[in-house]
Formats: sequence, structure tokens, C-alpha cells
Amino acid sequence: MTSESALIVPVPEAERVVKELRARYDPAAPAGVPAHVTVLYPFIVPEALSGSILAEVEMIFTGVAPFPFNLSGIARFRQVVYLAPDPADGFSRLTAAIATRWPEAPPYGGIHNEVVPHLTIANTSDARAAEEIQRIIEPALPVACTARQAWLMVGREGGWSLQRRFRFGGTPP
Repeated sequence: MTSESALIVPVPEAERVVKELRARYDPAAPAGVPAHVTVLYPFIVPEALSGSILAEVEMIFTGVAPFPFNLSGIARFRQVVYLAPDPADGFSRLTAAIATRWPEAPPYGGIHNEVVPHLTIANTSDARAAEEIQRIIEPALPVACTARQAWLMVGREGGWSLQRRFRFGGTPP
């Protein structure tokens, strides 16, 4: 793995529901990434993350009030099984704000025409695994959540680590 970074909104409320399944089916979980909704991946390479860039990122997130959302539905695209945040517009606005400011870092490298906010449970093409995930998760839904902060995660050989927290609206984490 080369050095890379991501901006995510951690969703600790979802951990009790998805932790074991993510450990089995999402390679990001054992690599150190918590349950989350991605704001922007890949972001700027860690070596280029200057103090001024981090200050601008912080200013964007400080201007966002914490917002509630529910994880109430399971969905799929390609090989990804995920929980969809509802409403999703808070995440879409965050992605748009960061991607507009740093157009050199388009969401998912620009490979998708539309960015769909989601909390990944699994990366699998196994239909039986997807059905098992749905059976396990559905009774635990909805999960009420509040987005309170974003995290800058850095991925290097050996996994991902938290580099910095950005509080929304100056609220405590």
C-alpha cells in the first residue's frame, strides 16, 4: 500500500450492529478503519498535507453543525453491501465542499459519476454472504446516529491510523 489519506465521518453508533460483519467482510475494518461514512477518498497524499491545508479542512468542518441521521436500510452496489444514511444530504454537502475546494482529489478518484453516501458492511460477490448480512442486520435497524466530527485517516503499509479529528460546529467529540 502506498501512502494515502481519507476524510471520514465515524459512526460509533453502528459499531454494535456491524463490527463483527465488517471484521469478516470489509478489509478496511481489520486495517484500522472504524464504521464510517466516507467524505472523501482518496484525499491528498499525507506527505503533502500542510498545516494550511489542515486549517482549511478544519474551517470547513467547523462550519458544519452536527446532524442526525438514521441507518435504516441495507443496499448494494457492485460487490458492496452497505447501510444507507437517511437523510444523506449532510454527507453529500460535506463531500461537495471538500471536493470543490480540492478538485485535484475527486471522490473515489473520479471513477463514479455519482457519489452515494454509505456505510460499508462488506465487499463480497458471494450472494449467500450478502443474504446472511441482511438477515443479521435487518432486525437491528434503524440505528439512530449523529454526525459530530470528521477524521483524517492515513493509510500506509500495515493499515490505517487516525491522524486528526475535526469537530463539527466546535462541539465536543
